[in-house]
Amino acid sequence: MLYRNMAIEMFCDFVDDSVKDASFLEPLYGELPNANAYNSKEFGIRNIRTIFPFFILKNDKALSVENVKKLYILLNSDLSDYFKDASLEIIRLAAQKCHIGQAVNVKYGNDFQSAVLRISLGARVISESWVNRDISLFFRNIELQMNQITVIIKKIELILSHPELIE
Repeated sequence: MLYRNMAIEMFCDFVDDSVKDASFLEPLYGELPNANAYNSKEFGIRNIRTIFPFFILKNDKALSVENVKKLYILLNSDLSDYFKDASLEIIRLAAQKCHIGQAVNVKYGNDFQSAVLRISLGARVISESWVNRDISLFFRNIELQMNQITVIIKKIELILSHPELIE
């Protein structure tokens, strides 16, 4: 159980750091750190943030609700045909279908209506990774899920670098 929870915390910390490191993403949850679960009487995931909502920024301004919803649809789509003249790496990235939490309307600041997308630690991540209670397989599967987070963020950046896709 301890190793499983460590891997879950590792995944959540990775998502948190990845969102905060992307200049075009702004976390909705602010700077509140995760409680250190290791200091709990009982080690568990109840003190770990598992949902990571974020605004998407273009030129330091939050996207409109409509554009966030378009971006969400594009994330879940194969865009490789649009990038057929790009490098193989870009074509592969564009082809990836990225499944994250759908757009939820939220005000950005006090007056601009925007929306957030969400990355979360879902039950599927845990159940699909915890096969036969094999800890090495579990960590490898969590690592694959962390790679998916990188793909999601890179695809958001790719879409933002082609504003005609969402405008």
